[in-house]
Amino acid sequence: MIVNIEDNIIATLKKIFEHDKYNSEKGRESLKFFRGFLPGREINEDVNFYPCILVTFNNDKYLLQNGISNAELTYNILIGMYAPEFEEEAYHDCINIYERIKQEMIATGRLGEYYVDRNTIQGLLNPEQPEPYIWFQMNITFKVPVINTNLEEETNNG
Repeated sequence: MIVNIEDNIIATLKKIFEHDKYNSEKGRESLKFFRGFLPGREINEDVNFYPCILVTFNNDKYLLQNGISNAELTYNILIGMYAPEFEEEAYHDCINIYERIKQEMIATGRLGEYYVDRNTIQGLLNPEQPEPYIWFQMNITFKVPVINTNLEEETNNG
């Protein structure tokens, strides 16, 4: 389930931002999308990761009570922009991307196929910005639909 939701987040974000271009080291480019970590690179390797969205799994909270299971899965969506000459523009781009994702979740209660707990949406600008980049973090929690199970009843009867 963790990877399925992560894949769904990436696919949904790609659709939302498919026509957008942002500043990069090589001019204006589309967002790049990564899971978990930015890929490694050699010092002499000419690889450009920015602008990007990095989706990372944070935690999974599972509760089984009275035969009903509830799962809450938390993810971080990190928005990274290139900003050596465009600090204010990169900052605004991060905020605008965050706002568009947030509005999608507020309007529909979902991000793609999964329900988002609208009370958990949180955005924050990392105060320690690694120059020449701007990073903005968004935290969201997905609520997995209730699943009926007989596991607890079986445990109590046995």
